[in-house]
Amino acid sequence: MGVFYGTQSAFQTAISPVLSKIGNPSGSVQTKGWIDTLTGYAYMPLATSLDYDIHETFFSKSLMTERLNDAAMTAFWAYWYNTARSNTRDWYLIVDLHGGISSAITKLGADYSSYAHRNALIKYEFYDRVSSGSYPSNGFSFLNDWVATVTKANPSLTTSQAQQNYWLGHYAKLAEIKSAVDPTNLFNNPQSVGRK
Repeated sequence: MGVFYGTQSAFQTAISPVLSKIGNPSGSVQTKGWIDTLTGYAYMPLATSLDYDIHETFFSKSLMTERLNDAAMTAFWAYWYNTARSNTRDWYLIVDLHGGISSAITKLGADYSSYAHRNALIKYEFYDRVSSGSYPSNGFSFLNDWVATVTKANPSLTTSQAQQNYWLGHYAKLAEIKSAVDPTNLFNNPQSVGRK
């Protein structure tokens, strides 16, 4: 499933080279408005009642790559085939095309904003959840091992490592701003920008 902003004819022109490489699979294309598109991705109506109180326990990882070589691609999908398909928890994987040489993302300079990953072509979100109770302690390896098929590095980051990986060269400036506008660190999470 994906979203293309433009006409159906422009979409057909853009997607044809990709489809021809993978054997022209079947599918459908619909023209929708912005709200209908959001509703489709939410799999439910967007209206939320005031007494909304649904929670889940989850473990999530993200990954951004410029490209995958053949070995990484093979290992990545072999993990899905041999391991992920048999996991009965409610997990999902989102793989998004992120940039490319003609993308607005990559046309902006590295210092245009705090966003540090303008060179990435593909972004992934790995998400594994349980609807009640605690996330199983032996569950972390499921996503860690999948990400490691690409990174081959220590997949679980410390807070400091996560901050540096997410913000790259922008981190020092962001920490300075954070100290000025949120001196008590009210808005935080384990990977968020810390104070200087």
